[in-house]
Amino acid sequence: MSRNRKRRPAVPATVPQGFHFQWQGKGYTLPPASECHAKLSAGDLIDAVMDGSEMAQVRFGLSLLTAADIDKDTMAALRAMPITRFSQLLGTWLRRTGGGVGQGESERSSS
Repeated sequence: MSRNRKRRPAVPATVPQGFHFQWQGKGYTLPPASECHAKLSAGDLIDAVMDGSEMAQVRFGLSLLTAADIDKDTMAALRAMPITRFSQLLGTWLRRTGGGVGQGESERSSS
């Protein structure tokens, strides 16, 4: 006896659609950090991590955020946050949307 099972639709590779956050009662969206890798050069990565400090990921995250070309209202919201809130948000954005060093475009090789 065969069972008629409904086939699940193919699950696409996880591709973040953006990172949503709230600030002072208003919603904002940042693009996936992984999309920003292509906008940076190897020099940006080298400059961010060369000294080996714990701040390397923060510097690289800020480079990605700058490369994201976010709108002025979203940037104004980020700039208005207390530094602890901003730091938490930056780290969460990087983790959830593929912004870490060695992710995104840098994983693909081109010959």
